[in-house]
Amino acid sequence: NDPTLQDQTQRLIPPVGASNPLTSSWAQVPAPTAGPAPSYLYGVAMLGNNDGWAVGNYGEENSLIERWNGTAWSVFYTGTFNTIDYNGLEAVDALSSSEAYAVGFNETYPTYQPLIMHWDGTAWGLISTTITNTTGFDLSAVKEFASNDVWVVGQATDQNYNPSPLALHYDGSNWTQVAVPTPGAGHYCSLSSVAGGGGVVWAVGSCDYSSSYLVRWNGTSWTQISLPSIGTQSGLSSVVSTDTNNAWAFGNYEDSNYNFLTLIYRWNGSSWTQQNSPSGPRNQSYLFAAVAISPTELWAVGDDAYPLRLHTTDSGNTWALVGGPGGRGDLDAVAAAGAGNVMAVGSHFDVYHTRVEHWDGTAWTQLPNYPVVGEAGIGYNGSSGNNFNFANAVALDSNHAWAVGAYDDGNPALFTWNGNAWNALSTTLKPAGAYNASFFDVSASAPNDVWAVGRYLTDQYHYQVIHYNGTTWAQVPNSDYFYSTLVATSPTDLWVAGSSYIDHYDGSVWRRENIPLPPGTSIYIQSIRARTNTDIWAVGYYKPTGSSNYAPFTLHYTGTWNLVPAAPVSGSARFYGVVPVSATEVWAVGRGGSSSFASLAQRWNGATNTWAVASAGLSTCCGLYSVSANGPGDIWSTDGLTVHWNGSTWVRDYLWPIGSYAVLTGGAVASYGNIVTWSFGTSELNHTNKPFIGIHPASAVPSPTPTPTIIPSATPTLGPNEFYDVPPGSLWYPFVHWLAERGIVSGISYGYYAPNANTTRAQFTKMIVAGFGYPLINPPTPYFSDVPTNYWAYQYIETAHAHNVIGGYNQAQCAAIGHAYPCFGPNDNITRAQIVIIVVNAKGWTLNTPGTPTFSDVPANSFA
Repeated sequence: NDPTLQDQTQRLIPPVGASNPLTSSWAQVPAPTAGPAPSYLYGVAMLGNNDGWAVGNYGEENSLIERWNGTAWSVFYTGTFNTIDYNGLEAVDALSSSEAYAVGFNETYPTYQPLIMHWDGTAWGLISTTITNTTGFDLSAVKEFASNDVWVVGQATDQNYNPSPLALHYDGSNWTQVAVPTPGAGHYCSLSSVAGGGGVVWAVGSCDYSSSYLVRWNGTSWTQISLPSIGTQSGLSSVVSTDTNNAWAFGNYEDSNYNFLTLIYRWNGSSWTQQNSPSGPRNQSYLFAAVAISPTELWAVGDDAYPLRLHTTDSGNTWALVGGPGGRGDLDAVAAAGAGNVMAVGSHFDVYHTRVEHWDGTAWTQLPNYPVVGEAGIGYNGSSGNNFNFANAVALDSNHAWAVGAYDDGNPALFTWNGNAWNALSTTLKPAGAYNASFFDVSASAPNDVWAVGRYLTDQYHYQVIHYNGTTWAQVPNSDYFYSTLVATSPTDLWVAGSSYIDHYDGSVWRRENIPLPPGTSIYIQSIRARTNTDIWAVGYYKPTGSSNYAPFTLHYTGTWNLVPAAPVSGSARFYGVVPVSATEVWAVGRGGSSSFASLAQRWNGATNTWAVASAGLSTCCGLYSVSANGPGDIWSTDGLTVHWNGSTWVRDYLWPIGSYAVLTGGAVASYGNIVTWSFGTSELNHTNKPFIGIHPASAVPSPTPTPTIIPSATPTLGPNEFYDVPPGSLWYPFVHWLAERGIVSGISYGYYAPNANTTRAQFTKMIVAGFGYPLINPPTPYFSDVPTNYWAYQYIETAHAHNVIGGYNQAQCAAIGHAYPCFGPNDNITRAQIVIIVVNAKGWTLNTPGTPTFSDVPANSFA
């Protein structure tokens, strides 16, 4: 209970004599990690409210670049440049949206080489430099004053790994190594930061790992500057400057009691003096970086086992500690686009992932991003196994998803998503005394109708299908057959496949289906999926008669089962996954073709009833084992990485990069509507396989402009049933299906409408715009602060606003949800009153204000 060991992030510690301490705090901004391996951010640069860069490394061997778009951070690049053993980036500086530099190191064992990257507005390119009389290099900082005036500093090392200061300058044509003085022979110094203003450049670091080191560039040469000594040892990590009369240097020093305390020096135009600065409660304080917003307002960041944030608004005469998000970690860099927009980056110590914090001057909001769920929250209940593998997954909506697999201790695994966290079910899912248990597949038609298939070992392997009715899981009788995949469209419509057969279960009776099989041997059905109860696909592979290679095949059910030949593939090929997207689009994935393990994808065209290879952009290794769809032409799959079909080619998703430190194997994907895609995999970390789950944003698939229609008063003529949770005879059946046929509603996933679920303001706006046939607009700048251009309903909301159908929240409501005015609250559930306002506006009806209210709960002063 020692208070000095507790997290002090919400505690504000004013400097001695301060009468008005700061009362605001920092908020943590979600930062996308590149994968399950440790990730660190060391440098950040902001160009304005809507553009910024952060750099670091992933997995201790790959450079990591992230970009800020004004709304969220996203992984821009991760990997090694050239064929280097490994590398990392330590600093970044940007002059404009088309001009930036990032620096760090390349290692080709056993030496380090300089790494300088340049952003030209389109791509990051590697800069070649020549440095003499040294063995290794590490570049720590970069400052771009102009496109023809760039400084990079760091250290060079000799054959004994002793450091010396290194400074490189770019004049617009050439990079030049510039000599930097040291205290003399036998002193080993390095530089960690560079800054300047008014024609003067400063660089700071340390010498002999024990004393602060500062040099000044006067336009011709570098000169060492003496600093007031303090403590038994000290060092400087950062320097900032606003003009020739204002500069600050930051670091730490050790006192005689072995405490490490913050250290700040200030240049006033004539001399450097130490400023009083507070340290953290643990007295293990380090300042790593700083930013000067003006000659009077500065931020400095670092750590004291927990992030450390110092702020001044009087040029450093008084510094104050400022609280912020909790959790052990550090802040290694800070940048500002203004007094109300400051970003600090670093890492979490407990999970070793990237950390981003944001200060907006008045209010704190957590901004949207592409989060990684990772291993947190999905520990297995009752399993002692260290290794794990996912097999398959299914998602119904934002609150209901399931994933299955197995642990290496013989326990099956079944995870459930409740809208906030993943939870693991216990080992009671296997019979007593059984071992080597696992689940192969999972399917759900509703939150209270979930099925899984797997096996366990007692005297021999036994297979089982289990069912969840909304309350309990139970084994389905007479399901001990070699089953490996299943799909359910309702509690009385379950299809299960294995080897060369498909069985149907109506809730009480099993029936073996009569299916046409391809001519050959070794027939294996690998996946079965349904769009509706009369549109079901199964895929697998077999050995054609007289051939030693495997070939893929597909089966299609439309009341009876039919064999649909796959597109010819050279060599051996197999299908492992299938997803029916629409009545005219189906995807199957697997491996084979150019090599037996090349990733393979084919697309079925319903108009011609033929399959065609669609493998552009896929890798020549690993294969695809699961496939899911967010909509037509918007397909996701996994080959150890997640890959996405964007309508013309497959694109690798860098949420999970391959690396020797963390490799993702197996895996599955699951989507619901056009909202989000889950990715499931296994991270090989520290020689154990851990479950790893990632969330991917909705894909930006263009929506067709709807055709204007008029809703008739008579009961419409309906086509085939599209939603198996809206059966014929239900109250809403004729209305839902009439709207669905005209593209006004599409449900939350294929075959699933969720008629009892809430509707968001964005969803209802989309229905109104589509129903009234407004041509969609796509303005470059959003009107609402919380509806960015990449939001799935952006065009619908902008179109509705342009037609005066919606107006958004008022200033008080925007402030209450943490957004600037004007805002819309697109993800808030819509109310009955709001629906009335939108419909009246869309119809253009004249408002009626009777003297007496019609409804007792809608008084005359109601907003609606």
